[in-house]
Amino acid sequence: MGDLTMKKSLRQLYFVVFMIHLLLYASCKTTKPEPEMAMKSTIVHCLDSIKASKAIVDDDIDGFFDKISIIDMAIQMKVSRNETDRPRMLMQYKSYLRSSVSNWKMEEKVEIEKIFAKAKAICDLVGPAVWPTDMNIIKIKTNHYGSDVYYTRGHNILIPENVFEEKEYDKQLPIMLHEIFHLISRYNPKVRDELYS
Repeated sequence: MGDLTMKKSLRQLYFVVFMIHLLLYASCKTTKPEPEMAMKSTIVHCLDSIKASKAIVDDDIDGFFDKISIIDMAIQMKVSRNETDRPRMLMQYKSYLRSSVSNWKMEEKVEIEKIFAKAKAICDLVGPAVWPTDMNIIKIKTNHYGSDVYYTRGHNILIPENVFEEKEYDKQLPIMLHEIFHLISRYNPKVRDELYS
C-alpha cells in the first residue's frame, strides 16, 4: 500500500513541477540571445506548404476523417449543407484543407523554433519520455476554423497565421505546451494516465 501511495505522490509532484515550470517560463522574458541549436534542432519540424498540404489530410490515429460529418465539413467550407454524398464531400473537404496551409516566413520559423526549444526544456524537467517524437508544426490560414484557433491532428500542431501578425511570440509558449500535451495524450498513454491520475 505504501508503494502505491508513493507512486501517486510522485506523479502528483511531477505534474505540479511541470505546471510551475510552465508558469515560470511563460512569465520570463529572455534578454540573452537563444542558442544556435534552436535553429538546427530536430525537436520540431516546420513544414513547408507542400509537406503541410499532405500532412493536414493524414488521418493517423484519431480517425478524424472517418468521424467528421457532412454538416461540419460544409460549415468549415462555407458551402450548402444539402450535400448527401459523403465520399464526394470528404474529397472536396480534403482539397479545401490542402489549400489552407501557408509557408513560413524565416522570422516566424526562427521564433517558433525558439519557443519549442523552451517547451522541450520544460518537458525535460518532467522526464525525457514526455517529449513527443516526430512533431510537426503547420501554419494554417484562418478560413476553416477562424482566427486564433489552434488544433492538433496526428503528430501535427496547426497554428493560425493571424497570430504571427502581432509578433507577441512570448504568448505562444503556454499555448504550445497545451498543444504538445494533446500529442502526449495521443501517443504516450502511460505518461497521459500518470498526469491525469
